[in-house]
Amino acid sequence: MSMYQGSPVTLAAINRVERSVASEDTTRR
Repeated sequence: MSMYQGSPVTLAAINRVERSVASEDTTRR
């Protein structure tokens, strides 16, 4: 993980996953 730390692509991917999970939680609620 340290190898990819600070990588724009990795950060973008993480943000997408977090947003997708958050959207799912909001839809379920």
